[in-house]
Amino acid sequence: MNKILCFGLACFGSFSINSHAMPLNPHIIQKSIYMEFFSKKTDSIDLIRKGVAKNTAVQGLAINNNTSTLYTIHSYGKPQNAVINRFDYDPTKSTLNALDTQKPSQFIGHQGITIDQQTNMLWASAGDAIENKGLNIIGFRYTANNDVINPIIIKVFSDDYNKNTYAMPVITPDHHFLLVRGNKNGTNVVRGYDLNHVSLDHSQDISQQASFEWVINKNFYKDKYALQGLASDGKYIYLMSGGENDQNKRIQVYDLNGQLLQNLNQVTVGKLDNLFNRKTDGYWEPEGLAIDSKNKKLLILFAAGNTKNSIGKLYSISIGN
Repeated sequence: MNKILCFGLACFGSFSINSHAMPLNPHIIQKSIYMEFFSKKTDSIDLIRKGVAKNTAVQGLAINNNTSTLYTIHSYGKPQNAVINRFDYDPTKSTLNALDTQKPSQFIGHQGITIDQQTNMLWASAGDAIENKGLNIIGFRYTANNDVINPIIIKVFSDDYNKNTYAMPVITPDHHFLLVRGNKNGTNVVRGYDLNHVSLDHSQDISQQASFEWVINKNFYKDKYALQGLASDGKYIYLMSGGENDQNKRIQVYDLNGQLLQNLNQVTVGKLDNLFNRKTDGYWEPEGLAIDSKNKKLLILFAAGNTKNSIGKLYSISIGN
């Protein structure tokens, strides 16, 4: 049944969906590492990057399912510069080397990247070069070995939201929704825009045109965990949190109405691989989610290894229903 969602004085329409679905298999994604020790380790792909600061921790992941192209983001310096790498995605390989990279840019924010598979535009959190970066997202076309050219800046939150929180945009594979993360008075929210009614083809303020907004369950941030990944297949919205230590990570799955469907507090994907891997020094920090719609997989990106020699390790989990 449809309902109306309200946040403060703002109310947004919502959508009907089966709230009893279980998109992720909890027995796989929360597998005990002791059980895993006696079985085959989780398959993973090492992402080897190019360009400036290539060994700093990855901070986001996007996939173009039409072209089987992966993009990663990492950042460095103050003010921060962000670097995009491009890969050919082949899930049968254990290592992928970047094809090329884009020049560092202060327009692009520290964390979060997505792709509009209808236009092939990349979208990211706004960076230090953009005033009130937390209220905005930035769109641009990937150009190898070049600067960000003719960026599109979209304001997605009004001035009463946190001006420094990275919006971490996500465009669903079907091009139906743009999702962004925001913070208002210490409360974290997910906001959605219906792209059938909102255009992203030029710089503008769309902050009053949201279709829905809801509050992220507080348990998601328990133990000082931070939001590290946001993705959606257009039916479900996936959030991942955690830290750089060996504590198990957390994934929450919501429907578009903001109803919490799954609360997975003991995510161990990749834990065994990294705790006993000398190359990664036990460093195991979640840094991005994306949807492989061709293979119906949730891609989970971890930063692995110390800051002088960090790689991206990519895992995939089947999405049910």
